[in-house]
Amino acid sequence: MAFTDDEDVFVFDGVSWNEDGPLETALSKLSGNFDDVRTSWGGTAGGTTTVFAAGVEGGKAFAIRCDASGAKAVCAREIGTGDNLLNLVPRGLAGFGAPGSPDLLMLIDKPGWLNNAYRKTGTGAPWNLVYNDTGASSQVSTDVFAVADNNAWWSGENGLLRARHDKGASVGWTFLWNVLGSNQATYDMNGVWADDDVALVASNQDTAAGRSFKLITHDVASSPTSTANWRVIDLGTAAQYAGCTPGDCSEHNGQVGTVLDVWSNGGQVALVGWIVDDSDGKRRALVMWRSP
Repeated sequence: MAFTDDEDVFVFDGVSWNEDGPLETALSKLSGNFDDVRTSWGGTAGGTTTVFAAGVEGGKAFAIRCDASGAKAVCAREIGTGDNLLNLVPRGLAGFGAPGSPDLLMLIDKPGWLNNAYRKTGTGAPWNLVYNDTGASSQVSTDVFAVADNNAWWSGENGLLRARHDKGASVGWTFLWNVLGSNQATYDMNGVWADDDVALVASNQDTAAGRSFKLITHDVASSPTSTANWRVIDLGTAAQYAGCTPGDCSEHNGQVGTVLDVWSNGGQVALVGWIVDDSDGKRRALVMWRSP
């Protein structure tokens, strides 16, 4: 599912993207401005599609839930006007279990470079703080993916990598530092995906030659705290071109390209992002695909 800046809602049916009128109508009935959706998660069960989305509205955080069945849909807010999450910034949203009553994780940036996680278990439950970041740093959360309570992954910029797993004394979150090597802080990890077998991370790494694209893999059956259980695969480097020297490419935030997310199914792996075209300096879609 995708949201546009104009509050349009598109749903992928397995073949193509289609605008979803009922969800758009239901969303428009909520008072507020939802043109800055930062993250979403959802699923379909029993003929009903349930979608959760979060973002920023007038400098305040918002989270909404929409349920659609056929031509009918209804949306409601998941964060109230007096909620303590209002002054924070949503960065990632993921869930597992039944879409209508899921177990949800939401990453939240707190003022002061703190990356916290909140969890909501079931319909009507409150958002509870489950990871309290006490050490300010330059890291910013980018994505979260959850398969189960003991299989959840959290990525971010400047080497931010966390996992919720059962390879320790008990199930809990672990801050994975330097598991990619002593230069882990040079990795900006933008997207993460997992299943019962593997965790995949889409990452960029800036080098003297340009921006290097990486696919990072981990065997879920092994301990995530061991460097030996992680593999970094080089997918190529986008060199700076003459019209976009380092630090002087304002229309692209100083970047020559980026990988943003990763997904897999049946051994197939896809990474998506964008890259600057040398011929005209415009962005072009970047898709990397691996088939077994």
